[in-house]
This record gives sequence, structure tokens and C-alpha cells, in this order.
Amino acid sequence: MHIIRISAVWCSSCIVTYQDFLKFKEFYPEFTYEELDYDRDAIEKYKVGSILPLLLFLKEGREVYRLEGEYTKKEMEDIIHEKMGM
Repeated sequence: MHIIRISAVWCSSCIVTYQDFLKFKEFYPEFTYEELDYDRDAIEKYKVGSILPLLLFLKEGREVYRLEGEYTKKEMEDIIHEKMGM
């Protein structure tokens, strides 16, 4: 599983959720992670809307789930267990 987090330095929700994202990464070291700042060139292919932060969950290079806005570590874990069957 590859997880991409798209955020922006000006986004207060991105700042609020960052610590939970770091805890999640620490708890799931078997996944690969990528963090992108809101750089239009870097994120254009992901069709990012106006809600940040955005977490994209990819399996074999294909997006399987998308989580927009504020989230907690528990919500990220729930997605892994319930939506991904892991």
C-alpha cells in the first residue's frame, strides 16, 4: 500500500492532522508514504479539489480510497481495516 498525503502550508486542517499522520506512519511502517505540498504541477494527476488535507490510498499504483479534510489516526486505521480488508 502506498499512501500520499497532499497538504499546504497555509492549511490549518493540514497542521491539525499532521501529528496523527506521523503516528499512523510510525504504526504502519510496512506501507510507503509520500507527502506533497500543494504544488499544482506535482499534484495535478490526483485531481485534488478544494478540501485539504487529502490522503490517497493506492494499491498497485491504483487509487482505492480517498480521505479528504480533517481526520484522526483512528479514522485512517478504520479505512485500512474496513475499506481495505487489512
